[in-house]
Amino acid sequence: MKQNKYLIADYWRNKIRQEEELWDGLFDNQPISQNSLIINSVILNSYSNQSENAWAVYPNPQSVLGFLKFIYLPTAFIGIIKPEIEYQYYFDDDLLDLLEEFKDENPENIDLISKMEKLYFSLEESWDEEHHLCLEKLKRWTAGFNGDWLKINATAVSFHVFSSPEEAAKYIIQVYEEDLGIDFLENDLGITKNELLKISGEEIFKNAFMKRRFTDILTNRLKVAF
Repeated sequence: MKQNKYLIADYWRNKIRQEEELWDGLFDNQPISQNSLIINSVILNSYSNQSENAWAVYPNPQSVLGFLKFIYLPTAFIGIIKPEIEYQYYFDDDLLDLLEEFKDENPENIDLISKMEKLYFSLEESWDEEHHLCLEKLKRWTAGFNGDWLKINATAVSFHVFSSPEEAAKYIIQVYEEDLGIDFLENDLGITKNELLKISGEEIFKNAFMKRRFTDILTNRLKVAF
């Protein structure tokens, strides 16, 4: 059976070589569709000076799994174990081998690295050719990743996946309401809560203006660390 391109390391290596944007905006410049997933990648690490709180639109669950496997997890894990390395973004085609090396070099962090390995293996088990099943497994993985993470001083990592613009909008509203208040959301975004819900509804899939406006909000206007 033909291997899915998102599971091939060279596919992502080529994206990086061509300096394509992987962390925010529209992946491959593909506009939002009913199959799209919206992701929120967070890495806040004062030791490695990593400060990432990005929103992006990916075409399907398999593409998100590829981003996690080759881009996000290496960036998050290397920044935690080796914060002295000067680069803020990483690519690795065999994260497990790298984690084995970290065990030898950093025996004091064995428990932490073992947790990283378990998360990696769990991510591998999330793969499925069927859109719905893969999405379901992916969401379960993110819940475990975010909820079972070791609290490390001055470091925060989280990853969220939303199956529709409306789901993402409701989450954004909830975070603003809990942390700052709805007035801050309306000041940051330049629209009301109800307007955000309207442009993220079902009409977005048929309205190019709404797609552009919603993408602009995700990419340029959100100021809260999610």
